[in-house]
Amino acid sequence: GSLYSKLGLEPHVYETASLAYRGLASDRENQTILVSGESGAGKTETVKIVMSNLATVEQTRPFYHKPGKGNFNHGEQMNSVVKQVL
Repeated sequence: GSLYSKLGLEPHVYETASLAYRGLASDRENQTILVSGESGAGKTETVKIVMSNLATVEQTRPFYHKPGKGNFNHGEQMNSVVKQVL
């Protein structure tokens, strides 16, 4: 199992988002995060945190360009992780 299971801990939402971002940005692989729980357990809020975290991290990258600002050459990447997430 995972390190979390070995330590008897539940995975943390920001760590999960961080690992997903690494997979998207560095490894260039699609990612899936499964959020499950009882009704009212905070699944929707957890997904909002993950999506917000991924978008924020991507926007702080040095080569991030806001959509619609300036012309982009074919070699430039325009917020590719945000596009993959959405």
